[in-house]
Amino acid sequence: MADRHNKDGGGRRFLRREDGYVTALSLYLLVAMFMLGGLALDVANVMAERAHLQVTADSSAHAAIMTRRTQGEGAAADAALELARRNMPPERHGTVIRRGDIEFGRWDQEARRFHPEPGAAGAVRVRAARTDTRGNGLATYLLHWVGLAEWNLNVQAVFVAEADPCFQNGFLARGPVSFNSNNHFDAGICVHSNDHVWLRQNNVFEPGAIVSMPDLADLDVPGGDTSGNPGLEEALRRNSYDLDMLDRIDEIAASYLDFGSDRMPGYIHSPGVIELDSGDLQPGDFEQGRIHHISCDASSGGNGNGNGRGGGNGNGNGNGRGGGNGRGNGGGNSGGLTIPNNTVLFNVVVVTDCDIRLGNGAAIEESAVVTTSTSGSSIRGSSGARFGRNRGCAPGPGTQIMTAGGMFFPANLTVHGGQMVAAGRINFQANAGVDGAGASFIAGEIDGRTNMSTTRCDAPMSGHFNETQLRLRM
Repeated sequence: MADRHNKDGGGRRFLRREDGYVTALSLYLLVAMFMLGGLALDVANVMAERAHLQVTADSSAHAAIMTRRTQGEGAAADAALELARRNMPPERHGTVIRRGDIEFGRWDQEARRFHPEPGAAGAVRVRAARTDTRGNGLATYLLHWVGLAEWNLNVQAVFVAEADPCFQNGFLARGPVSFNSNNHFDAGICVHSNDHVWLRQNNVFEPGAIVSMPDLADLDVPGGDTSGNPGLEEALRRNSYDLDMLDRIDEIAASYLDFGSDRMPGYIHSPGVIELDSGDLQPGDFEQGRIHHISCDASSGGNGNGNGRGGGNGNGNGNGRGGGNGRGNGGGNSGGLTIPNNTVLFNVVVVTDCDIRLGNGAAIEESAVVTTSTSGSSIRGSSGARFGRNRGCAPGPGTQIMTAGGMFFPANLTVHGGQMVAAGRINFQANAGVDGAGASFIAGEIDGRTNMSTTRCDAPMSGHFNETQLRLRM
Protein backbone atom coordinates (compact mmCIF):
# COMPACT_ATOMS: atom_id res chain seq x y z
CA MET A 1 0.00 0.00 0.00
CA ALA A 2 2.79 2.34 0.87
CA ASP A 3 4.42 1.76 -2.51
CA ARG A 4 1.17 2.42 -4.29
CA HIS A 5 0.58 5.56 -2.29
CA ASN A 6 4.05 6.75 -3.06
CA LYS A 7 3.60 6.07 -6.80
CA ASP A 8 0.30 7.96 -6.96
CA GLY A 9 1.69 10.85 -5.03
CA GLY A 10 4.75 11.01 -7.25
CA GLY A 11 2.64 11.15 -10.41
CA ARG A 12 0.54 13.92 -9.02
CA ARG A 13 3.59 15.82 -7.97
CA PHE A 14 5.06 15.43 -11.48
CA LEU A 15 1.93 16.83 -13.07
CA ARG A 16 1.95 19.76 -10.67
CA ARG A 17 5.58 20.64 -11.32
CA GLU A 18 6.27 23.83 -13.35
CA ASP A 19 10.00 23.65 -13.95
CA GLY A 20 9.59 21.89 -17.36
CA TYR A 21 7.00 24.15 -19.00
CA VAL A 22 9.57 25.67 -21.38
CA THR A 23 9.84 22.42 -23.26
CA ALA A 24 6.12 22.39 -24.06
CA LEU A 25 6.11 26.10 -24.91
CA SER A 26 9.06 25.60 -27.21
CA LEU A 27 7.12 23.02 -29.13
CA TYR A 28 4.28 25.50 -29.65
CA LEU A 29 6.72 28.23 -30.64
CA LEU A 30 8.49 25.93 -33.05
CA VAL A 31 5.23 25.10 -34.78
CA ALA A 32 4.32 28.81 -34.91
CA MET A 33 7.73 29.69 -36.33
CA PHE A 34 7.33 27.05 -39.03
CA MET A 35 3.91 28.45 -39.88
CA LEU A 36 5.14 32.06 -40.01
CA GLY A 37 8.20 31.05 -41.99
CA GLY A 38 6.06 29.11 -44.42
CA LEU A 39 3.70 32.05 -44.77
CA ALA A 40 6.60 34.43 -45.37
CA LEU A 41 8.13 32.09 -47.92
CA ASP A 42 4.89 31.60 -49.81
CA VAL A 43 3.99 35.31 -49.70
CA ALA A 44 7.46 36.29 -50.95
CA ASN A 45 7.14 33.74 -53.73
CA VAL A 46 3.71 34.92 -54.81
CA MET A 47 4.81 38.57 -54.79
CA ALA A 48 7.85 37.77 -56.93
CA GLU A 49 5.77 35.70 -59.34
CA ARG A 50 3.10 38.38 -59.55
CA ALA A 51 5.76 40.97 -60.42
CA HIS A 52 7.12 38.60 -63.08
CA LEU A 53 3.61 38.13 -64.46
CA GLN A 54 3.00 41.90 -64.54
CA VAL A 55 6.27 42.55 -66.37
CA THR A 56 5.28 39.90 -68.91
CA ALA A 57 1.88 41.51 -69.44
CA ASP A 58 3.46 44.97 -69.75
CA SER A 59 6.11 43.90 -72.25
CA SER A 60 3.64 41.85 -74.29
CA ALA A 61 1.24 44.80 -74.49
CA HIS A 62 4.09 47.03 -75.60
CA ALA A 63 5.08 44.55 -78.31
CA ALA A 64 1.47 44.39 -79.50
CA ILE A 65 0.96 48.15 -79.76
CA MET A 66 4.32 48.64 -81.47
CA THR A 67 3.56 45.96 -84.06
CA ARG A 68 0.01 47.27 -84.54
CA ARG A 69 1.40 50.59 -85.80
CA THR A 70 2.39 48.97 -89.08
CA GLN A 71 0.63 45.57 -89.15
CA GLY A 72 -2.73 43.98 -88.47
CA GLU A 73 -4.20 42.68 -85.24
CA GLY A 74 -3.12 39.10 -85.92
CA ALA A 75 0.54 39.99 -86.37
CA ALA A 76 0.43 42.22 -83.30
CA ALA A 77 -1.07 39.42 -81.20
CA ASP A 78 1.59 37.01 -82.49
CA ALA A 79 4.32 39.41 -81.37
CA ALA A 80 2.78 39.65 -77.91
CA LEU A 81 2.42 35.88 -77.54
CA GLU A 82 5.99 35.23 -78.66
CA LEU A 83 7.36 37.67 -76.10
CA ALA A 84 5.19 36.12 -73.38
CA ARG A 85 6.56 32.67 -74.21
CA ARG A 86 10.10 33.98 -73.91
CA ASN A 87 9.49 35.76 -70.63
CA MET A 88 7.53 32.93 -69.00
CA PRO A 89 8.16 29.62 -70.79
CA PRO A 90 5.00 27.47 -70.82
CA GLU A 91 6.87 24.37 -69.69
CA ARG A 92 7.60 26.11 -66.39
CA HIS A 93 4.75 28.60 -65.92
CA GLY A 94 2.01 27.21 -68.12
CA THR A 95 0.35 29.42 -70.74
CA VAL A 96 0.04 32.76 -68.98
CA ILE A 97 -1.27 34.71 -72.02
CA ARG A 98 -3.66 33.29 -74.60
CA ARG A 99 -4.72 34.90 -77.86
CA GLY A 100 -8.09 35.78 -76.36
CA ASP A 101 -6.30 37.73 -73.62
CA ILE A 102 -5.13 40.32 -76.19
CA GLU A 103 -7.69 42.98 -77.11
CA PHE A 104 -7.38 46.14 -79.20
CA GLY A 105 -9.60 49.14 -78.62
CA ARG A 106 -9.58 52.65 -77.23
CA TRP A 107 -8.73 54.16 -73.88
CA ASP A 108 -11.04 56.60 -72.09
CA GLN A 109 -8.63 58.72 -70.08
CA GLU A 110 -11.33 60.54 -68.16
CA ALA A 111 -13.03 57.35 -66.99
CA ARG A 112 -9.74 55.43 -66.97
CA ARG A 113 -11.43 52.59 -68.77
CA PHE A 114 -10.48 50.42 -71.74
CA HIS A 115 -13.13 49.80 -74.41
CA PRO A 116 -12.52 46.87 -76.81
CA GLU A 117 -13.07 47.77 -80.47
CA PRO A 118 -12.09 45.29 -83.21
CA GLY A 119 -9.89 46.94 -85.80
CA ALA A 120 -8.70 49.72 -83.52
CA ALA A 121 -5.01 50.53 -83.20
CA GLY A 122 -4.94 53.19 -80.49
CA ALA A 123 -4.80 50.96 -77.42
CA VAL A 124 -4.26 47.36 -76.40
CA ARG A 125 -5.12 45.41 -73.27
CA VAL A 126 -3.28 42.23 -72.36
CA ARG A 127 -4.40 39.98 -69.51
CA ALA A 128 -2.04 37.43 -67.96
CA ALA A 129 -2.94 34.75 -65.42
CA ARG A 130 -1.75 31.81 -63.37
CA THR A 131 -4.89 30.14 -62.04
CA ASP A 132 -6.17 26.69 -61.15
CA THR A 133 -8.74 26.90 -63.95
CA ARG A 134 -5.90 27.28 -66.46
CA GLY A 135 -3.99 24.50 -64.82
CA ASN A 136 -1.03 26.72 -64.00
CA GLY A 137 -1.81 28.03 -60.53
CA LEU A 138 1.21 28.93 -58.40
CA ALA A 139 1.87 26.07 -55.97
CA THR A 140 2.53 26.91 -52.32
CA TYR A 141 5.44 25.53 -50.32
CA LEU A 142 4.02 25.15 -46.80
CA LEU A 143 0.56 26.70 -46.87
CA HIS A 144 -0.86 23.60 -48.50
CA TRP A 145 -0.67 22.10 -45.00
CA VAL A 146 -3.51 24.42 -44.02
CA GLY A 147 -5.51 23.82 -47.19
CA LEU A 148 -4.09 26.46 -49.60
CA ALA A 149 -2.51 24.43 -52.38
CA GLU A 150 -2.28 27.16 -55.07
CA TRP A 151 -2.35 30.91 -55.51
CA ASN A 152 -4.50 32.38 -58.30
CA LEU A 153 -2.81 35.37 -59.97
CA ASN A 154 -4.45 37.75 -62.47
CA VAL A 155 -2.90 40.92 -63.89
CA GLN A 156 -3.49 43.18 -66.89
CA ALA A 157 -1.68 45.90 -68.82
CA VAL A 158 -3.05 48.63 -71.08
CA PHE A 159 -0.76 50.44 -73.50
CA VAL A 160 -2.01 53.49 -75.37
CA ALA A 161 -0.56 55.10 -78.49
CA GLU A 162 -1.05 58.83 -78.01
CA ALA A 163 -0.50 61.36 -80.76
CA ASP A 164 2.25 63.88 -80.12
CA PRO A 165 0.66 67.35 -80.41
CA CYS A 166 3.81 68.76 -82.03
CA PHE A 167 2.95 66.83 -85.20
CA GLN A 168 -0.29 68.76 -85.42
CA ASN A 169 1.02 72.21 -84.59
CA GLY A 170 4.67 72.64 -85.34
CA PHE A 171 7.85 72.69 -87.37
CA LEU A 172 9.94 69.51 -87.02
CA ALA A 173 13.11 68.56 -88.87
CA ARG A 174 15.96 66.10 -88.70
CA GLY A 175 18.37 68.78 -89.82
CA PRO A 176 18.56 72.49 -89.00
CA VAL A 177 15.47 74.61 -88.43
CA SER A 178 15.99 78.31 -89.04
CA PHE A 179 13.76 81.35 -88.69
CA ASN A 180 14.95 84.86 -89.35
CA SER A 181 13.14 87.65 -87.52
CA ASN A 182 9.75 88.94 -86.42
CA ASN A 183 7.96 85.60 -86.40
CA HIS A 184 5.20 84.82 -83.92
CA PHE A 185 4.74 81.38 -82.36
CA ASP A 186 1.46 80.80 -80.57
CA ALA A 187 1.10 78.77 -77.36
CA GLY A 188 1.44 75.07 -78.18
CA ILE A 189 3.40 75.61 -81.40
CA CYS A 190 6.53 73.44 -81.54
CA VAL A 191 9.84 74.24 -83.21
CA HIS A 192 12.08 71.17 -83.19
CA SER A 193 15.34 70.07 -84.78
CA ASN A 194 17.30 66.88 -84.26
CA ASP A 195 20.33 69.01 -85.16
CA HIS A 196 20.03 72.66 -84.11
CA VAL A 197 17.65 75.63 -84.16
CA TRP A 198 18.85 78.94 -85.67
CA LEU A 199 17.05 82.17 -84.77
CA ARG A 200 17.74 85.85 -85.31
CA GLN A 201 15.95 88.62 -83.43
CA ASN A 202 12.42 89.49 -82.32
CA ASN A 203 10.84 86.08 -82.71
CA VAL A 204 8.08 85.91 -80.10
CA PHE A 205 7.24 82.66 -78.30
CA GLU A 206 4.00 82.73 -76.35
CA PRO A 207 3.81 80.85 -73.02
CA GLY A 208 3.37 77.17 -73.89
CA ALA A 209 5.34 77.32 -77.14
CA ILE A 210 8.12 74.73 -77.39
CA VAL A 211 11.60 74.99 -78.92
CA SER A 212 13.42 71.68 -78.67
CA MET A 213 16.54 69.82 -79.77
CA PRO A 214 18.61 66.98 -78.28
CA ASP A 215 21.28 69.35 -76.91
CA LEU A 216 20.26 72.89 -75.94
CA ALA A 217 23.87 73.97 -76.37
CA ASP A 218 23.21 73.72 -80.12
CA LEU A 219 20.74 76.62 -80.05
CA ASP A 220 22.09 79.33 -82.37
CA VAL A 221 21.02 82.87 -81.44
CA PRO A 222 22.95 86.15 -81.77
CA GLY A 223 25.64 86.28 -79.11
CA GLY A 224 24.16 83.21 -77.43
CA ASP A 225 21.62 85.54 -75.77
CA THR A 226 18.00 84.33 -75.77
CA SER A 227 16.61 87.67 -74.57
CA GLY A 228 16.39 88.99 -78.13
CA ASN A 229 13.59 86.48 -78.74
CA PRO A 230 10.86 87.01 -76.10
CA GLY A 231 9.69 83.78 -74.46
CA LEU A 232 12.47 81.66 -75.98
CA GLU A 233 14.21 80.83 -72.71
CA GLU A 234 10.99 79.46 -71.21
CA ALA A 235 10.20 77.50 -74.38
CA LEU A 236 13.44 75.49 -74.48
CA ARG A 237 13.21 71.72 -74.09
CA ARG A 238 15.43 68.72 -74.75
CA ASN A 239 13.82 66.26 -77.15
CA SER A 240 14.39 64.06 -80.17
CA TYR A 241 12.12 62.56 -82.84
CA ASP A 242 12.65 59.72 -85.29
CA LEU A 243 10.58 61.26 -88.12
CA ASP A 244 10.60 57.93 -89.92
CA MET A 245 7.88 59.00 -92.36
CA LEU A 246 10.61 60.94 -94.19
CA ASP A 247 12.17 57.59 -95.16
CA ARG A 248 8.89 56.11 -96.43
CA ILE A 249 7.67 58.57 -99.06
CA ASP A 250 7.76 55.97 -101.85
CA GLU A 251 5.90 53.47 -99.67
CA ILE A 252 3.33 56.09 -98.69
CA ALA A 253 2.83 57.09 -102.33
CA ALA A 254 2.11 53.46 -103.23
CA SER A 255 -0.39 53.17 -100.38
CA TYR A 256 -2.36 56.13 -101.75
CA LEU A 257 -2.84 54.20 -105.00
CA ASP A 258 -4.33 51.24 -103.12
CA PHE A 259 -8.00 51.87 -102.42
CA GLY A 260 -7.98 49.26 -99.66
CA SER A 261 -5.02 50.66 -97.74
CA ASP A 262 -5.32 52.07 -94.24
CA ARG A 263 -4.08 55.43 -95.52
CA MET A 264 -6.90 55.93 -98.00
CA PRO A 265 -8.93 59.02 -96.97
CA GLY A 266 -12.62 58.58 -96.29
CA TYR A 267 -13.59 61.08 -98.98
CA ILE A 268 -12.31 58.74 -101.73
CA HIS A 269 -15.31 56.71 -102.89
CA SER A 270 -14.04 54.87 -105.97
CA PRO A 271 -11.27 52.25 -106.25
CA GLY A 272 -10.37 53.21 -109.81
CA VAL A 273 -7.24 55.26 -110.54
CA ILE A 274 -7.53 58.07 -113.09
CA GLU A 275 -4.39 58.32 -115.24
CA LEU A 276 -3.62 61.88 -116.33
CA ASP A 277 -1.17 63.42 -118.79
CA SER A 278 1.11 65.96 -117.16
CA GLY A 279 1.35 67.87 -120.43
CA ASP A 280 -1.93 69.74 -120.48
CA LEU A 281 -3.82 69.55 -117.23
CA GLN A 282 -7.20 71.25 -117.00
CA PRO A 283 -9.20 72.06 -113.85
CA GLY A 284 -11.84 69.50 -114.81
CA ASP A 285 -9.27 66.69 -114.95
CA PHE A 286 -9.30 66.33 -111.18
CA GLU A 287 -12.46 64.53 -110.08
CA GLN A 288 -13.65 64.89 -106.51
CA GLY A 289 -13.58 61.65 -104.53
CA ARG A 290 -11.13 59.96 -106.93
CA ILE A 291 -7.49 58.81 -107.02
CA HIS A 292 -5.29 60.35 -109.73
CA HIS A 293 -1.91 59.20 -111.01
CA ILE A 294 0.33 61.41 -113.14
CA SER A 295 3.65 60.20 -114.55
CA CYS A 296 6.57 62.32 -115.74
CA ASP A 297 8.96 59.48 -116.49
CA ALA A 298 12.20 60.96 -117.83
CA SER A 299 12.16 58.65 -120.85
CA SER A 300 9.13 60.43 -122.27
CA GLY A 301 9.48 63.58 -124.24
CA GLY A 302 11.20 66.88 -123.99
CA ASN A 303 11.57 68.99 -127.11
CA GLY A 304 14.42 71.09 -125.86
CA ASN A 305 12.46 74.34 -126.05
CA GLY A 306 12.12 74.69 -122.31
CA ASN A 307 8.55 73.57 -121.83
CA GLY A 308 9.74 70.10 -120.89
CA ARG A 309 6.82 68.27 -122.49
CA GLY A 310 7.47 67.87 -126.20
CA GLY A 311 8.16 64.86 -128.32
CA GLY A 312 11.94 64.81 -128.33
CA ASN A 313 14.21 62.29 -126.72
CA GLY A 314 14.53 64.25 -123.54
CA ASN A 315 18.31 64.32 -123.23
CA GLY A 316 18.74 67.98 -124.30
CA ASN A 317 21.49 69.63 -122.29
CA GLY A 318 21.78 66.80 -119.83
CA ASN A 319 19.18 67.82 -117.31
CA GLY A 320 16.85 65.12 -118.54
CA ARG A 321 14.06 67.09 -120.23
CA GLY A 322 15.45 68.91 -123.23
CA GLY A 323 17.47 72.02 -123.85
CA GLY A 324 15.33 74.65 -122.13
CA ASN A 325 14.64 74.97 -118.44
CA GLY A 326 13.10 71.51 -118.59
CA ARG A 327 11.47 71.95 -115.17
CA GLY A 328 13.97 69.52 -113.69
CA ASN A 329 17.12 70.41 -111.81
CA GLY A 330 18.99 67.16 -112.14
CA GLY A 331 17.94 65.95 -108.74
CA GLY A 332 14.59 64.40 -109.45
CA ASN A 333 12.55 62.93 -112.24
CA SER A 334 13.20 65.93 -114.46
CA GLY A 335 9.55 66.45 -115.34
CA GLY A 336 6.86 68.77 -114.15
CA LEU A 337 3.16 69.38 -113.93
CA THR A 338 1.34 72.58 -113.21
CA ILE A 339 -1.92 72.86 -111.34
CA PRO A 340 -3.73 75.45 -113.46
CA ASN A 341 -4.29 78.99 -112.26
CA ASN A 342 -7.19 79.44 -109.84
CA THR A 343 -7.78 75.69 -109.62
CA VAL A 344 -8.83 74.34 -106.24
CA LEU A 345 -8.19 70.63 -105.71
CA PHE A 346 -10.77 69.35 -103.22
CA ASN A 347 -11.19 65.82 -101.83
CA VAL A 348 -8.78 64.22 -104.28
CA VAL A 349 -5.70 62.03 -104.05
CA VAL A 350 -2.86 62.80 -106.47
CA VAL A 351 0.21 60.56 -106.75
CA THR A 352 3.01 61.47 -109.12
CA ASP A 353 6.73 61.34 -109.79
CA CYS A 354 6.64 64.85 -111.26
CA ASP A 355 7.74 68.18 -109.89
CA ILE A 356 4.56 70.07 -108.97
CA ARG A 357 3.95 73.77 -109.45
CA LEU A 358 0.86 75.60 -108.25
CA GLY A 359 -0.35 78.25 -110.65
CA ASN A 360 -1.49 81.67 -109.51
CA GLY A 361 -4.49 81.40 -107.22
CA ALA A 362 -4.31 77.59 -107.12
CA ALA A 363 -5.03 75.83 -103.84
CA ILE A 364 -5.26 72.32 -102.42
CA GLU A 365 -8.01 71.63 -99.87
CA GLU A 366 -8.67 68.47 -97.85
CA SER A 367 -6.70 66.33 -100.26
CA ALA A 368 -3.56 64.20 -100.34
CA VAL A 369 -0.86 65.04 -102.88
CA VAL A 370 2.37 63.00 -102.99
CA THR A 371 5.33 63.16 -105.34
CA THR A 372 8.31 60.83 -105.34
CA SER A 373 10.45 63.40 -107.14
CA THR A 374 13.66 64.14 -105.25
CA SER A 375 14.13 67.58 -106.78
CA GLY A 376 15.06 70.31 -104.32
CA SER A 377 11.92 72.22 -105.36
CA SER A 378 9.70 69.32 -106.29
CA ILE A 379 6.69 71.20 -104.90
CA ARG A 380 6.68 74.90 -105.65
CA GLY A 381 3.95 77.45 -105.19
CA SER A 382 3.26 80.89 -106.54
CA SER A 383 3.02 83.83 -104.19
CA GLY A 384 0.00 83.37 -101.97
CA ALA A 385 -0.16 79.59 -102.37
CA ARG A 386 -2.77 78.05 -100.09
CA PHE A 387 -2.98 74.56 -98.60
CA GLY A 388 -5.88 73.28 -96.53
CA ARG A 389 -9.33 74.58 -95.83
CA ASN A 390 -10.10 77.16 -93.17
CA ARG A 391 -12.55 75.29 -90.94
CA GLY A 392 -12.25 77.68 -88.02
CA CYS A 393 -10.55 75.10 -85.81
CA ALA A 394 -13.19 72.45 -86.44
CA PRO A 395 -12.17 68.80 -86.89
CA GLY A 396 -12.28 67.27 -90.33
CA PRO A 397 -10.19 65.86 -93.17
CA GLY A 398 -6.65 67.18 -93.20
CA THR A 399 -4.57 68.16 -96.21
CA GLN A 400 -1.38 66.14 -96.70
CA ILE A 401 1.31 67.41 -99.08
CA MET A 402 4.33 65.11 -99.34
CA THR A 403 7.51 64.89 -101.37
CA ALA A 404 10.70 62.86 -101.47
CA GLY A 405 12.43 66.10 -102.39
CA GLY A 406 12.00 69.68 -101.20
CA MET A 407 9.45 72.49 -101.24
CA PHE A 408 9.76 76.18 -102.01
CA PHE A 409 7.14 78.87 -101.48
CA PRO A 410 7.53 82.60 -102.08
CA ALA A 411 5.81 85.18 -99.93
CA ASN A 412 2.35 84.87 -98.39
CA LEU A 413 2.10 81.10 -98.03
CA THR A 414 -1.07 80.10 -96.17
CA VAL A 415 -1.63 76.74 -94.49
CA HIS A 416 -4.96 75.84 -92.84
CA GLY A 417 -4.93 72.40 -91.25
CA GLY A 418 -2.34 71.18 -93.74
CA GLN A 419 0.60 68.90 -93.09
CA MET A 420 3.63 69.56 -95.29
CA VAL A 421 6.10 66.65 -95.35
CA ALA A 422 9.38 66.79 -97.29
CA ALA A 423 12.36 64.46 -97.10
CA GLY A 424 14.44 67.41 -98.27
CA ARG A 425 14.23 71.08 -97.40
CA ILE A 426 11.14 73.24 -96.94
CA ASN A 427 11.75 76.91 -97.66
CA PHE A 428 9.11 79.59 -97.35
CA GLN A 429 9.61 83.31 -97.62
CA ALA A 430 8.10 86.25 -95.75
CA ASN A 431 4.57 86.71 -94.43
CA ALA A 432 3.57 83.07 -94.12
CA GLY A 433 0.37 82.34 -92.25
CA VAL A 434 0.24 78.96 -90.53
CA ASP A 435 -2.96 78.37 -88.62
CA GLY A 436 -5.94 76.14 -88.17
CA ALA A 437 -6.03 72.58 -86.89
CA GLY A 438 -3.12 70.38 -87.77
CA ALA A 439 -0.95 72.93 -89.56
CA SER A 440 2.54 71.45 -89.45
CA PHE A 441 5.81 71.10 -91.35
CA ILE A 442 7.94 67.94 -91.14
CA ALA A 443 11.14 67.88 -93.18
CA GLY A 444 14.81 67.17 -93.55
CA GLU A 445 15.43 70.90 -93.05
CA ILE A 446 13.16 73.92 -92.53
CA ASP A 447 14.04 77.47 -93.55
CA GLY A 448 11.52 80.17 -92.69
CA ARG A 449 12.07 83.88 -93.14
CA THR A 450 10.25 86.82 -91.55
CA ASN A 451 6.86 88.03 -90.37
CA MET A 452 5.24 84.61 -90.06
CA SER A 453 2.17 84.19 -87.88
CA THR A 454 1.05 80.91 -86.33
CA THR A 455 -2.12 79.87 -84.55
CA ARG A 456 -2.56 76.68 -82.60
CA CYS A 457 -5.65 74.51 -82.82
CA ASP A 458 -6.08 71.07 -81.27
CA ALA A 459 -9.07 69.88 -83.30
CA PRO A 460 -8.07 66.53 -84.85
CA MET A 461 -7.33 66.37 -88.56
CA SER A 462 -7.77 62.92 -90.11
CA GLY A 463 -5.01 61.53 -92.28
CA HIS A 464 -2.16 63.43 -90.64
CA PHE A 465 1.07 61.59 -89.92
CA ASN A 466 2.19 61.39 -86.34
CA GLU A 467 4.92 59.93 -84.19
CA THR A 468 2.96 58.42 -81.35
CA GLN A 469 4.05 58.24 -77.75
CA LEU A 470 3.38 54.90 -76.09
CA ARG A 471 2.11 55.17 -72.53
CA LEU A 472 1.32 52.47 -70.00
CA ARG A 473 -2.06 53.44 -68.58
CA MET A 474 -2.92 50.39 -66.46
